[in-house]
Amino acid sequence: MKKTIEYFSEDGCLGGNRGLSFNFKTNIITKWNGEEEPLSMDNVDVVKWCIDMNIKKLKERIINLQLKLTQKKNKTVRIEGGYKMSEVLTEERKIIFNNKLSNLLLKLEWFESLQTKPLITSL
Repeated sequence: MKKTIEYFSEDGCLGGNRGLSFNFKTNIITKWNGEEEPLSMDNVDVVKWCIDMNIKKLKERIINLQLKLTQKKNKTVRIEGGYKMSEVLTEERKIIFNNKLSNLLLKLEWFESLQTKPLITSL
């Protein structure tokens, strides 16, 4: 089991970020600005948010990998100033992508198991 989980993203404000990391061993939440606070009933929702955001990102990455693995022909997408090409994977790259996919699926399973476990057991 991992000792910490984290999630960080831009919040839409100029130079603004939001996010946190949570240490399971010490039950300490560290916010993006460096503030630390112990896990309590008042802030358990921010840890749940962190878990939910990780699950959302993992699902997006899994879908992208699955799309890439099932791609049968080259694709060309028009972008500003040219084109972006997406080629069919070689057998070597398919093996690498399948390994990445299986690792992401294991991570997703672990994060989903966190959703069902109570984070606070002794408050």
